[in-house]
Amino acid sequence: MSELSRHNCLIGSSDIWQLAQDGREFSQRVQGNWRCNSGQAVLDAALQGVGLCQLPDYYVLEHLHNGALVSLLEAHQPPNTAVWALYPQQRHLSPKVRKLVDFLKAGLAERPEYIS
Repeated sequence: MSELSRHNCLIGSSDIWQLAQDGREFSQRVQGNWRCNSGQAVLDAALQGVGLCQLPDYYVLEHLHNGALVSLLEAHQPPNTAVWALYPQQRHLSPKVRKLVDFLKAGLAERPEYIS
């Protein structure tokens, strides 16, 4: 982990990356000369060789499979993180919101990275 500080890290919405070691999750602050709050822009910068990134699987799987990106620190990858749909708590959920949540659940259930 100490070597991470010697690399230019592409900072997305947070400069704190989630990692794991010996079965324990921990946070690591990273530094870099590039920051953006768009996951797609972080991915594009990584593909251009600007620096290291930490992104969810759905951004990088295709690029890992075709060799455009290389996975680092695999031994320190935290367990799968959840995908959350946030909406205001209401007694009766809007049919539009329910339909969207159901659509997202069904779509994610078809992706191999979300099947346990």
